[in-house]
Amino acid sequence: MDAAARALWRRLTLAGGRIVTCTDATWPDRIVRCYEESPPAALTLVGREALLAPSAADRFTFGVAVSSAVPGSSTRAAQAGTLQRCDEATSALARLGGVVVTGHNRLPYQRAALAAQRIRTPVVYVIDKGLTNALGPELNHPLFPAARIRDAEFQANIDLALSPFAPSAPFVKDNNRRRDRVLFALCDLVVAGDVKEDGNMLEACLSAHRQRRCVVVLDGGGGGNRRLREAGCLRQPDSDLGWRQIVSTCVSAS
Repeated sequence: MDAAARALWRRLTLAGGRIVTCTDATWPDRIVRCYEESPPAALTLVGREALLAPSAADRFTFGVAVSSAVPGSSTRAAQAGTLQRCDEATSALARLGGVVVTGHNRLPYQRAALAAQRIRTPVVYVIDKGLTNALGPELNHPLFPAARIRDAEFQANIDLALSPFAPSAPFVKDNNRRRDRVLFALCDLVVAGDVKEDGNMLEACLSAHRQRRCVVVLDGGGGGNRRLREAGCLRQPDSDLGWRQIVSTCVSAS
């Protein structure tokens, strides 16, 4: 390890972060259980690692899948409707003990974090670059500095941030794809908000469905949502009781 790497390691550990590898006993069980092929060799983490403990009756993880651009859903009203349905699903699942797993650089991911924080539940952030790049050398910078959503903040004593990239790695093309693979592998339940008929989000949902994890398809949406319904994924429930029944099924099957 050269001097620069040692200095980076010291800064990371002093800030409360650490690196875990696939050979460590603390490697997240969900990665082992759900990653279909070529899992990341290491993860950099800071915050409450207990949020990735195995699911229980009152604790599970979930993520919201929304494609960056969906044909037929480009109008402002359609986008607002999708985001509102995702917010409602996130809030319902968080109230039932769900921990949302989300990103930080897209509006649907930011909205999911904010919806959870509004009801004071923790958030797991999967980052598309190195942690010290995203959070600064002290791992305490805001995750959404350029966003209009300014009241969603990473709190290491409540939340967890992790990255499949080296601590100081910059964002490069295709990082989003790798980030999303880790993000959805960590989810017991996946909510499909509005998914393109091809692409990463559809494959993430279909992969979860093949592994017998619950995939809930929200109302509306385009061709991707239709394909998921045809594949046998669950439809959006119409009440909190319906969400509770889905959660019970997901946790018992995990």
